[in-house]
Amino acid sequence: MATPVDFPKYLQSLVESYEDKLHRFYTLTDLQVEVRVEMSPEDRSPQTPKNKPETKIDRLEVIAGIRKYLHKGNVLLVGKPGSGKSTVLQRFRWELAREALKDADRPIPILVQLRSDRSIVQAICAEFRQAKLRVSEKEVDDLLLDGKLLLLLDGVNEIPSQKRRQEFQLFRDDNSHTRMIFTTRDLALGGSLGIEKQLEMCALTEAQMREFVHKHLPQHGDSLLQQLRDRLREIAETPLLLWMMCEVFEPTLKIPQSKGELFEQFHYKYEKFKGNIPVSEDSRRFKSDILQQLAFAMLQGDLQQPTEGLVAISRDRAEGILECWLGDKKEPAPLNKAKEWLEDLLKYHLLQEATDPDEIEFHHQLFQEYYAGRALRKLLVEKHQDTTDDERLQHFYLNYFKWTEPLAFMLSLLENEKQAVRVVRLALDVDVMLGARLAGEVQREFQQRTVGLVDELDVPGWLKVELLGETRSDEAIPGLLKFVEDSDSDVRRRAVDALGAIGSAAAIHQLLKLLEDSDRYMRWRVADALGKIGSEVAIPALLKLLEDSDTNVRWRAADALRQIGTQVAIPELLKLVENSNSDVRQSVANALGQIATEAAIPALLKLAEDSDSYVRWTTAKALGKIGSKEAISGLLNLSEDSEFYVRFSVARALGYIGSEATIVGLLKLSKDSDTNVRLIAKKALAEIHDNGELLKSFKPFEDSNSDLYRTVEDELEEMGFEVSILGLLEIIECSDFYVRSKAAVALGTIGSEDAILGLLKFVEDSDYYVRKSATDTLVNIAKQHKEKVTLHLPHLLTLIPSESGTEVHRLILAIQAACKYYNYPIRQLSLTPAIGKQSANASASIYIQSVEKFQLMSNEPPIFQQQNATIGVNYAAENSNPKIIQKIEAAQQSSPEAALNAVVQIIQALEKKYTYVQDEQQALNIIDAEFKEIKEQKSIEWQNLISLKRLYNGGKKAALKVGEHFTESNPWGKGLVAFIEGVSEDVN
Repeated sequence: MATPVDFPKYLQSLVESYEDKLHRFYTLTDLQVEVRVEMSPEDRSPQTPKNKPETKIDRLEVIAGIRKYLHKGNVLLVGKPGSGKSTVLQRFRWELAREALKDADRPIPILVQLRSDRSIVQAICAEFRQAKLRVSEKEVDDLLLDGKLLLLLDGVNEIPSQKRRQEFQLFRDDNSHTRMIFTTRDLALGGSLGIEKQLEMCALTEAQMREFVHKHLPQHGDSLLQQLRDRLREIAETPLLLWMMCEVFEPTLKIPQSKGELFEQFHYKYEKFKGNIPVSEDSRRFKSDILQQLAFAMLQGDLQQPTEGLVAISRDRAEGILECWLGDKKEPAPLNKAKEWLEDLLKYHLLQEATDPDEIEFHHQLFQEYYAGRALRKLLVEKHQDTTDDERLQHFYLNYFKWTEPLAFMLSLLENEKQAVRVVRLALDVDVMLGARLAGEVQREFQQRTVGLVDELDVPGWLKVELLGETRSDEAIPGLLKFVEDSDSDVRRRAVDALGAIGSAAAIHQLLKLLEDSDRYMRWRVADALGKIGSEVAIPALLKLLEDSDTNVRWRAADALRQIGTQVAIPELLKLVENSNSDVRQSVANALGQIATEAAIPALLKLAEDSDSYVRWTTAKALGKIGSKEAISGLLNLSEDSEFYVRFSVARALGYIGSEATIVGLLKLSKDSDTNVRLIAKKALAEIHDNGELLKSFKPFEDSNSDLYRTVEDELEEMGFEVSILGLLEIIECSDFYVRSKAAVALGTIGSEDAILGLLKFVEDSDYYVRKSATDTLVNIAKQHKEKVTLHLPHLLTLIPSESGTEVHRLILAIQAACKYYNYPIRQLSLTPAIGKQSANASASIYIQSVEKFQLMSNEPPIFQQQNATIGVNYAAENSNPKIIQKIEAAQQSSPEAALNAVVQIIQALEKKYTYVQDEQQALNIIDAEFKEIKEQKSIEWQNLISLKRLYNGGKKAALKVGEHFTESNPWGKGLVAFIEGVSEDVN
């Protein structure tokens, strides 16, 4: 019988370890971080009043938010780099460990770093081992089955390989009853995982930033804030960046001019944080170069998986990288120095042991990206071939998601304007959104030119606005202000949103003018923008908006006041409590709840007695957000309200507070005359007691006439349509837009290539709802099966100027995020990194490490020779199969006619499948993708293609023969000719 796990020993180890590290690095314990909660439709009241806003913004302290929503299921915490996600999990684990030490029935918190290249179960075993506990994988499985563990899974976007991502999904499926908290840098990179409760780490408000600065720099805080002025949000909008800003500011009393410069200054100031740790003088002198080497090599990863980088690396591999670099510099005893210097870095600088002690990692991914950016700058300055050649720079760096942050760092440090403008221009050719992002990352004095490149693009107005907003540059403001006066209301609204995203006070004056706009959507967009900018200058105008005729405008104004985060507005709000207009009083209640201070309780208690039921309904929500003893008292008074939806709001508010003080009121509401009030009250009671026993006594309200559980397929069949691929494709021509939209959803459940082609036609539909339905379906397919849709990126780009442009743009972004690169044709280029061209450059050893998994087959004839290869030997994959070589040789003996017919048949099949293709480039992209797959999986078919050039004595003659099988204007014939001429004979 297995020895029970010594949980108290493990929990005590967690507590002591956390408390020991508290003083070493930045923490959020002294900062209230807010979260944005995207509520699902199921979470809204069944009897929602018509004037309730479309979305709910729920702001609360981050750990309180996790606790609240963890009762209802798994939680996904989303945030920018440096926003504090990992720190929050460490803090939460510490709190849970302390609670579990006092209560043995509490779940045991386990923090798993998903960046590690091992299974989750193995990582859990390693966590116990840190506390000197030997726990087997079988015991972990038993603990999971028994519901003993609460998992904190950090870094969904950092999972190192496709294999680990598949294992991660299987683990979730097998342990669906286990409560889990996930973090991810970006929903696009990690996906929502199907989790409805997505808590988004919000950018620090201006008030929070000021409070933070004054706490960390009590003597010099005002000086720092005065120098930053409206650049505070630009340079330091996350806790990590703001902490770094305070640390580098104190010695010099001068602020860095960009994020890159902030990291650069932090690099040079870091010694004081580590103290006088004894390290070798050489490692101290070369520490920057070493960190650049490691960061670059880790991000480079393996060339066989160019979209993937590494956030952790084995010690052996790290030593190998440094050994190669030192050997290239002619240093004596390079291996010994590599080992010594790596140890120095672990003791002294920004490297640390990963969860697996055999691996190392940077303290934060942003530091890794910064040092990789410095290595890129070195390549550019030293004119390395892979950065001086436009095509190679685009192919190896600009096109991959993993290099976007390092490129941004590189540009912020690049002092040559000509080089910076060139990189941005090339980025715009790769992808306009990428180019716009990088245009705003160059040094401020260069941004007039780079943002000008964006402003000169010939794209639809709505996209121009998106791009200018993406720059986050003050240089984009004049262009955006022009669009604020555009004749298209959608473009005007997007321009206001973009101004809010830039967050510059320079836009406030113009935005205030727009508060008089007749378009109500414009007014609430302006309120949103003013809230994001966060300046107290906007408070008088926002208070005036609380009296707007439109409910949503009033609601947005209240939320904007909350975002500004100041209590300056409270006295003015209190004056409006007596306003004769009930809509204004309701907005006041909402605003007071958003600001969520106890100073508002007297006014809210008065509003709880208001004659208007909607005012009372909103007041109940506001009291729930404050959650103090006095607020609970007010809610209990409202629990006997005559209107059921007020009582429903009270029940939700009491459940939101979730303390034992709310139980009396919830028990009373659990016997309410209204079904839905009873339902929400019982659910809240069950969550307070952290068990499901009370839920067994009732069932959710069901409408026997509801269509909720009917599938799309059921609906179509009832309408007389055949639910098959052919039947659904015929619906494309149906005149009923509702039927077409349903057919788009049904095609998504099939998901075949033919279904995808049908969906692409629906994306061009004349009806918005059909286009949206098809786009949503394709987005879901892209997340699950990216290989099925990536080859359609070039075609989708041609649709941007069309009526479908906005839906297509959203689909393009989803496909790019799924495949982790921007441009499909650039991804398909057959280029090999330049190895050994310059012995002293930063990448020489890195590229060698990238091909270390290949072995030289010295006793065998060369199997392949890559075009443009610069390695002077031929490599073959380890354990290559000689039988495959024999099949290749056999295929090369086939006749010219047989080879030609085989290739033509493949192209004719593609022509039938991709009926939308109208030009040579589209056909060429699809042919290229098809033959890449054939090359990997069907060696004989690939050799038929290669044989054409050899058997017909060259590409031109082979192209002439191919042309005989297609009409002169046929894009497929032209595409195949171009493809054959570009194919190299890589089999001898």
